Amino acid sequence: MPTFEEKLSRTIAFLHLACLAGVLHLWNCSDVAFFWALIGCLACSAMTLAIETYVSIATGSWGLRNAVFLLPPLLLTTGVRGRSGEIYVPTVGFRAIDDKLRRAIEHAFQWPMIAVALSILPITALEYAIELKPSATANVLGGWVRSPSMVYVFAVATAMIWFAFAFEFLVMLSVAKSRLGYCRKHWLDLLIILLPLIAFLRALRLGRLLRLQHVARSARIYRVKGLVSRVQRALIVLDVINRIRYRKPEVRLLHLRSIAEQKREELTELELEISELEKRVSEQIEDSDVVMAAANESAD
Repeated sequence: MPTFEEKLSRTIAFLHLACLAGVLHLWNCSDVAFFWALIGCLACSAMTLAIETYVSIATGSWGLRNAVFLLPPLLLTTGVRGRSGEIYVPTVGFRAIDDKLRRAIEHAFQWPMIAVALSILPITALEYAIELKPSATANVLGGWVRSPSMVYVFAVATAMIWFAFAFEFLVMLSVAKSRLGYCRKHWLDLLIILLPLIAFLRALRLGRLLRLQHVARSARIYRVKGLVSRVQRALIVLDVINRIRYRKPEVRLLHLRSIAEQKREELTELELEISELEKRVSEQIEDSDVVMAAANESAD
């Protein structure tokens, strides 16, 4: 079982991520909410520093890990590890990090992410419909959508979506085979997470909001794309698309055979490239041996 300090530090990391979502999305619509979210971030960082310092003193180990208080959510990328490299899964216990665990975690995230995506897509679609098609009705709706209360609601909803994306991304990093490979494969998710941070840092540096309009608009666009792709990826993971398109076992069997044939062709191409590289390397080695032999004969 994980220690009390490990459980507490991960809980604080979770809370810090929630407060960070508020900081990144409420800074331009609610001073009070932004203030308390910022206080929450600072408090979580202070508690993380205290816990890591206590653990370091108790174990006598100091290192870069102690700097995690600067961004406590990074603790979510490590998880609680066992002696043999297992990772602790709440309500389950320690589990080996393998493809089965990755699929289980991904499945656990899919339906909540779909619910989050579907809850914000109609609001975002309404906002863009008003901007793209101006009319009398659109002007009335536009005034309602752009009212301070609705701006705050949109910001809170966007913060919740960002929190969901960030939390899933960090948790999946903790079980990924290659963190760099996971970031490359899920680059759009990473962009969704980083864009609000870029906008906030620019506002913090410049102190003028007008120069952030284009960044904010790009951020909203990428959020929409990310939500749509997330729903599609959820359908792929849950095998819904295959069940809809290939209801009959015979059709599904043909589809799987086609995929297997493509994979075999890719494998054949890789083997040919490997054999060519091996031949080229062996020729270079033979040439170097001939040169060395000639040099030795001339020296004699």
